[in-house]
Amino acid sequence: MLVASTAAASVYNESIDGDLSGDRFNPTMISVDNGLNTVTMQVVDSALPGGDRDYFTFSIGAGQSIDSIVVTDAFNPAGGFDSTAFVGLAFDNIFDFDPDTFVGPGLEGFVLTDMSVVGTESIGALTGGLTSLGAGDYSFWVQQTGEDITELSLAINVVPSPSAMGVLALGGLASMASVFLSMERIMLSKRVVLTGMVLGALVVGSAMTGCASTGIAVRETLGTPKREQLVDRVDETRDAQENAKEQFATTLDELKSLTNFDGGELEDAYSRLKKQYERAESRADKVSSKIKSVERVGDALFEEWEEELEEYSTESLRSASEQQLDETRRAFNSVLRAMKTAESKMGPVLAAFGDQVLFLKHNLNARAIASLDDTLVELEEEIAQLIADMEASIDEANSFIDEMGS
Repeated sequence: MLVASTAAASVYNESIDGDLSGDRFNPTMISVDNGLNTVTMQVVDSALPGGDRDYFTFSIGAGQSIDSIVVTDAFNPAGGFDSTAFVGLAFDNIFDFDPDTFVGPGLEGFVLTDMSVVGTESIGALTGGLTSLGAGDYSFWVQQTGEDITELSLAINVVPSPSAMGVLALGGLASMASVFLSMERIMLSKRVVLTGMVLGALVVGSAMTGCASTGIAVRETLGTPKREQLVDRVDETRDAQENAKEQFATTLDELKSLTNFDGGELEDAYSRLKKQYERAESRADKVSSKIKSVERVGDALFEEWEEELEEYSTESLRSASEQQLDETRRAFNSVLRAMKTAESKMGPVLAAFGDQVLFLKHNLNARAIASLDDTLVELEEEIAQLIADMEASIDEANSFIDEMGS
């Protein structure tokens, strides 16, 4: 009697085994075997510089089947759970479905990695209702549809298939069962492909009215209009600025404590400062990324709004909508301007912090630490201005969120 293994069969980790392919026509081939096969990768929105999509493929041999596909983790390495990564499945060794236009055959199903998905069985959602997958080729498409880097892990459990056990016990009957299973999968595949084509048509319609990225299109198709997406992005940027503001203040405190150093291990004090500087750098990068997202969604919203003004047949309604568009655009430009003003102050402050950290790296002694006093006052002034600008930006964001919600 064949017994399914519960041991780890294979593990692929991008950070160890190399980047997964970004080419849907040439996915990375990985090996799977009976047991739990895990694939771990990092993805970021493909619309951003350095963004990527990950594609990988594998084959399930005769006598094997997949009885479970679970997203075991999806988080932002900079901190926090990330809910916007996308995982799609194709019954092939390539991905015909076009991720840019969201059109074409081959997308059997997909999941978005929110809290309800992580840690739960997803094979049904990925396949349109199947509970297992038999012998054949399978390809996965993984993409981040938000701004943050997501580290995502998939666990694919491979077991001896019922048909393989049936061959041992019932001989030719298993072959007949395999034929019927294949016919069922083909019929179901046609139904799911049709559903995917309908979904694709909806997204293409959205793209024609100004969607700037796959992420905006996916969210809109799933029921979140651009207006709500814009409010969400402003909200996220406000929170990112709040975190960055606190981190810059913490880094300054760490630098001050080093200038007042009165004994102990200099190396430990330097390491603490370097760690806080790196956190500040990460927070600043996140703020910049969020601001780009705000701008992109805003551009898509206003472009779509302007085009739809031409569709009105009642002049009074068209005029009212145009007035609302102008008011919303003015409010948006005000908050975006405040965000970019605060963003522009982060670079010089980070550069000053970086210079201090680099100088101390090669001059870790009492004389070098004493020399920090000469630049500390100027740095404090720059950070005070940065924090003031960030607080002004946060206030603008709060006003914009309130206005859009009214």
